[in-house]
Amino acid sequence: MYRNSERFLTAFNRIEKRMRSIINSGRNIGFSKMVRMLKNADAVVGQYSDDLLEYAELRNAIVHNKVNITFSIAEPHDSVVEQIEWIEKE
Repeated sequence: MYRNSERFLTAFNRIEKRMRSIINSGRNIGFSKMVRMLKNADAVVGQYSDDLLEYAELRNAIVHNKVNITFSIAEPHDSVVEQIEWIEKE
């Protein structure tokens, strides 16, 4: 069974990859900047932009504060994981 943090990161990474393909830029643009760029150009990003920006902060907390494989500083609530997976499907 996967932990919520693993499910969250998987959905987050897929959303990030999709936004990169929409922008189609060779530059390395951060997730939050991509959300702001696509907010008015993509209906799904626009609808969930506030959530996506919050999820970017959560993602950073999970990834950048990980000190070993069994510990994550933040473990997303089930509802957060379900919401980001919903956004990914949209």
